[in-house]
Amino acid sequence: MTRVLFAATALFLCLGRSPHGEQIGARATGNERFLITMNGLHGYIDKAGTIVIPPQYTVAGEFRENRAFVGRDWRMYGFLDPAGREIIPMRFSGGASFSEGMALVWLTQTFEGGRGQDEIGFVDPLGRWAILPNRSRLSWADDFHEGLALARTENTGDKVGFINKRGQWVIPPQLAWAEPFSEGVAAAAASEGKRGFVDRTGRFVIPPTFGEVHSFSGGLALAYQEPCKPLFIDHSGKVVIRTPGDFASAFRDGLSIVEVDGQCGLGGKYGYMNRSGAVTIAPQYESVAPFSEGLAAVRIGDTWGFINRKGTLVIPPRFENTAAGAPGPFRSGLARAYSRIPGDRPPNASAMADLQAGYINTKGEYVWSPTH
Repeated sequence: MTRVLFAATALFLCLGRSPHGEQIGARATGNERFLITMNGLHGYIDKAGTIVIPPQYTVAGEFRENRAFVGRDWRMYGFLDPAGREIIPMRFSGGASFSEGMALVWLTQTFEGGRGQDEIGFVDPLGRWAILPNRSRLSWADDFHEGLALARTENTGDKVGFINKRGQWVIPPQLAWAEPFSEGVAAAAASEGKRGFVDRTGRFVIPPTFGEVHSFSGGLALAYQEPCKPLFIDHSGKVVIRTPGDFASAFRDGLSIVEVDGQCGLGGKYGYMNRSGAVTIAPQYESVAPFSEGLAAVRIGDTWGFINRKGTLVIPPRFENTAAGAPGPFRSGLARAYSRIPGDRPPNASAMADLQAGYINTKGEYVWSPTH
C-alpha cells in the first residue's frame, strides 16, 4: 500500500514508477511527453524524439492526464501542461501525479521552533482546490481510483479508509490494510491477518480468508491461500486458476508472469500464462517484465531484449540491467531503455554511473539516444 509521493528527496521518481511497481505516464492523447535528463536537469521530448520542454527542472515526473509534477529549487513544486506552461504555479511543498482529474499536494506549515506540519489536499487540473488542505486532517492519501482514494488521519494511526472527491469519508479509517478500488471492490484487511475484498460500503463481499490478495483486473485477482502457491479468483471468490510454480503476477495485456523451479519467485525460470491458465510462453528466462503494447522485456544473460506475445524475440538483447530493473514498458510506441555511455568512469564510481536512459521504438531503434 506504499504510496510514492513527489518530494525534494525523491530523485528516483524520475523513473516514473507507480505505487504498484509499474511505470506511469501520459495517456495517449496526441500530446504524449517523455521524460529526459540532460546535465542533471529534466525536460521532455515528444514521440518523435524532439525536445518540446527544455531540461530545466531539478525534479520532474512523467505526464499523467496532461499534467506533470515539477520543481526547480527543491523547495516548491507545481505542474506543467504538454506545451511546457507552468499551468499550476510552484506553490506546493510536495505532491503527486494526477489521477481522475485530481492531484494530491501538500503545504508545509512551519511553527515556532522550526517544527513543520504537512497539510494535505487535492487540486484540479487548473490548480483550484478540490479538497482543501487538511479539511479531514489527513496525514496520508493515495490516488483516486473509481472515485475513491485511500487515506488515513492523524487520529487513527495506521488505519486506512476511503474518501470521495469532496473529501468525505465513504469508508471510515478502520482497515488495517487496503489497495485502491478496481472493478467495484478493494483488496482489504480488517486486522493484521487474513485479507479479502470490500465494496464501496466497506462490507466484505469476498471474505478475508486469504493470506495475500491483489486488485482485480479483467475479472480476476491474484491471491494466495498458502505462501508461494499463487492462484486467481473471480468476483465471487471462486478459485478459477491454480498457477504452475510458486510465483505469478497480475495479468497485464492478457498475460501473467509465472515462475517454475524457484523459491517463491527467486532463482527460477520465468514465462507467461494466459487467462485460461495455459502457459503460452515457456518459463526459460532469468528475469522478465509484464507485457505492454504487445511486447515484454526479457533478460538473456546480462542484457535485455523484447519478445512478442508468441514468444518470438523481436528486439535483440542489448540493453543494460539497472537498479530500476527492466527496460520499458512501452507507452504510445516508445519504451525507456538503458545503455552505457562510452568513456572513463570516475574513480570509485558506481557500476551504474555510466548507464543512461534513452527511448526506443518497437523496432528497438533509439528515438532519443542515451545522454547525460
